[in-house]
Amino acid sequence: MTVSINVNVDGLPIYNSTTKNFWPILCNIYEYPSIAPFTVGIYYGNGKPKDINQFMSPFIEELVNLLRLGVTINGYQLNLRIRCFICDTPARSFVKAVISFNGKYGCLKCTTKGRYSMLTRTMTYPELTAPLRTDEKFRSMEYSNHRRGQTPLMQLPIDMIQDIIVGDSLHLLELGVMKKLLTGWRTGSMTLKAKWSVTQKRRFLSTW
Repeated sequence: MTVSINVNVDGLPIYNSTTKNFWPILCNIYEYPSIAPFTVGIYYGNGKPKDINQFMSPFIEELVNLLRLGVTINGYQLNLRIRCFICDTPARSFVKAVISFNGKYGCLKCTTKGRYSMLTRTMTYPELTAPLRTDEKFRSMEYSNHRRGQTPLMQLPIDMIQDIIVGDSLHLLELGVMKKLLTGWRTGSMTLKAKWSVTQKRRFLSTW
């Protein structure tokens, strides 16, 4: 029997008034969603871990061994496979040891080059047909303007492009598009014409 493992890496502040953060490594079994995610490692300190190798290597080394040998539970042999890594955008850049998502060559999927606007202070990516990144070129360090160093994830039998860029509803919708829209409608940060009136805000809140 083979079970699939989802891996999550993310950071969270302990209190709003401190710089101390937790960075847990969590896993869950895809075939058994009723089983709660379990913790395999936790970093505690100021900000995120400074060294991805020091942070992730103990877990990766044990995972490589489990993928190779499997695990025996009550006489049953279980084989493991990695389904995907689920991280928010900053954490994806961190665990892959690449530049930030809003850097000039920060796109995780393709080789588009960003263009920075001094007027709006934003990075845009006007090229829509840039070549896609590949696992082979990532591992051979061909993306020198994209990568920041080595990552222990390269020891795993995964596609460094397809198996880490995973969209999830929490970050794409609840904390992504909808958060931006609701903030814009409430404060007028997108455009003043889109700002809700007091009546509209009350009507929206009354539906919850």
